[in-house]
Amino acid sequence: MVLFILSAVSEVFALVGASSAGISVYYGAYNTLNIIAIVLLVLDIIISVVFVYSLLKLKNVLLWTDVALGFATLRGIFSICADVISNKGTAGANIVELVIILVVWFLFRKHLKKVLSAGHN
Repeated sequence: MVLFILSAVSEVFALVGASSAGISVYYGAYNTLNIIAIVLLVLDIIISVVFVYSLLKLKNVLLWTDVALGFATLRGIFSICADVISNKGTAGANIVELVIILVVWFLFRKHLKKVLSAGHN
């Protein structure tokens, strides 16, 4: 939970950095990719806040786990594609990040199902 909150805070700092450094900070001259990246970052922050709230209140935990980590997966796929288009050179790192997200999603969902079925609310 702490790592997830730190991740969300780092995304807020990334958004502040992107707004102060200019939109070309992500993918150079590819303005469409830059705009999509900023929009995805804002959506990710919003989804993260709702996800943390649902975890703390134990409301629709499985649903918001799927939404948050599914969106992170889609954002990772976008990053890989955008890196390939813009020749940024970070596609390999994004592939590793995507694999980690998928593994965490699988294991965390499995853990949540076990805890929820055992009645540990």
